[in-house]
Amino acid sequence: MGEKRGIQWGAIWGCGFIAIALFFLASWGVLKEGNFGPAIKQSFLILMMLLFVSTFAGHIVGYIHLAKELQMNLLLRLSRTALMALCAFGLLVIPWIIIDSSTNASRLIFSTFAIALLVVVLSLGTGIATLYSRFGFLAILSVPVGLAIPFIWNVWPAVVLLLPSVILLFLAARR
Repeated sequence: MGEKRGIQWGAIWGCGFIAIALFFLASWGVLKEGNFGPAIKQSFLILMMLLFVSTFAGHIVGYIHLAKELQMNLLLRLSRTALMALCAFGLLVIPWIIIDSSTNASRLIFSTFAIALLVVVLSLGTGIATLYSRFGFLAILSVPVGLAIPFIWNVWPAVVLLLPSVILLFLAARR
């Protein structure tokens, strides 16, 4: 796959993330208010988390392709690091949902790993900021894309934070 095509797919994955977030917003209220058992709610959360992590990972892969095309080593390394941290986070969250998320020890482990992921993904923002000379203010608006992960359960901030990044990747694929 060519780099332009990979960048375009990264933008499409970002659109998928936004669509899944909006679906989660619409369906979680029904599951919460309905007479559904805990197994169905837990299965739904696991499925949503898998979809969130996989679509966000696909979006980050778009930045890897962009970094390769523009020959930007800092962005390439930070994108790869963020991708690895995101995959590890996804592997941690699913057992956390399944086992028991109510004990203080499990909350501490989850919070520590979430903060580590946040640091890594926010460092990706510094790599994205280096795109300012090519994409202008849109690159600056795309810097906090990593904050979409902690805001995933509050859908609108996640969508607003990811949207400039999706637009940036679509514009990069057209150049």
